[in-house]
Amino acid sequence: MHRSPRGPRCRASRLPGLALLLLVACTGAEPPDPVQRVTVSPPSATLASGATQALTATLTGTKGGALAGRPVTWSSGNAALATVSAAGVVTAGRVLGGANESVTITATSEAVSGSATLAVQPVPVAAVAVQGSGTLRPGGTLQLAAAPASATGEPLTGRPATWTTTDAAVATVSAEGVVTAAAYAGPLTREVTVIASVESRSGSVSLAVSPLAVAAVQVAPASVALRLDEVATLTAALRDATGTALTGRTVVWASANPAVATVTQAGLVTGVAVGTTTIVAVSEGQSASATVVVSGRNPPVLAAVSPASVAGGGTLTLTGTGFSATPTANRVTVGGAAAFVLAATATQLTVRVPCVPGGSANVVATVEGAASAPRPVTMVVPRHALAVGEVLLRESADLSACNELAAPGGAARYLVMLYSTATSQNTLIDLQLDGNPGAPAAVRAVAPAAPALLAAPE
Repeated sequence: MHRSPRGPRCRASRLPGLALLLLVACTGAEPPDPVQRVTVSPPSATLASGATQALTATLTGTKGGALAGRPVTWSSGNAALATVSAAGVVTAGRVLGGANESVTITATSEAVSGSATLAVQPVPVAAVAVQGSGTLRPGGTLQLAAAPASATGEPLTGRPATWTTTDAAVATVSAEGVVTAAAYAGPLTREVTVIASVESRSGSVSLAVSPLAVAAVQVAPASVALRLDEVATLTAALRDATGTALTGRTVVWASANPAVATVTQAGLVTGVAVGTTTIVAVSEGQSASATVVVSGRNPPVLAAVSPASVAGGGTLTLTGTGFSATPTANRVTVGGAAAFVLAATATQLTVRVPCVPGGSANVVATVEGAASAPRPVTMVVPRHALAVGEVLLRESADLSACNELAAPGGAARYLVMLYSTATSQNTLIDLQLDGNPGAPAAVRAVAPAAPALLAAPE
């Protein structure tokens, strides 16, 4: 079938009686130029989630001119990612992943289409939650996970997290969120905060690193031999199940028989009485013990005596070790005569010196039958030689405490009288005579205010 060319249709006719006149009658206008190309502007754009972008469609006809007034239909290649209105306004959807996503927006007119490619950015991270909790032991591990979310609480994916800890000496964390507790032998539970950062947001979790548990206790030495009042030190070594030495733990010490040996909480053991007992160390429910055997006392060590010279009735200070803190438990002799112990500690004794002959005298300290080596002291004693009928009066306590009466020619006889100011005949007066009496001393008490008479031949 032949179709005449498109265009206005005209008809010619001749009117009678008139000169030939060609009239052309047009039956219609020229048809519109069809759409040949559709151009969308801008051809590309990047939108944040939820943002809008206005697009325009430019139509070009076959003759190269811009066409106006033609209907344009808009469509989205992924309505979940972006929608477009009839006016070409694009609204970006929400990208929950970690990368931009592309969508094609198409404008169509008269079966001819053009398009623009838009990139939709991910929804920004508004909060980060760190998933995972627990208590770690030194050397233990724990896997954590970062859970980023949008401002409306939507879980976001594909967002890498950067992991850090507040104290790497307590625990470290890998790039994958694996927490490893550092080696630690101390007694305290330590805390560390692990932080996950995603984009500009971060979240954290606090973890506790508990100390290694005591699995074994070892007491050293395992056995101790002590003398009375002697002191020894015990130590307790603590280890975990793998044999790692532990520090800073509380150890409780106890004696099975404190009457034989006592122990302080520092592990100092003191022999109290002859016998055998057990000292126990306990830590976190684990225990170990040592055997203590207490034998007789070591003799005291007399290191020094002062002053170097002393008179009867004066005081001496003995320094050394191994004394008893109970005064009456110490026996001290000076020149073989018993001294009175005034005060006592384990390292010092204070004694009143008896009246012994002048010159060098040995001082010996004895505790529970164990005697020290002697230490010399010089006894200063007033010495008197009286002629027949001569009288010597010693009035003060210091002067009368100790006196020597010489025996010229190897023999002498003295009459010694002691006056007492007491008002009762039952009052006792201490008097000691030493020498080589030829006959027993006679002692007779007389009425008050009269001297008590004591005679002892030498």
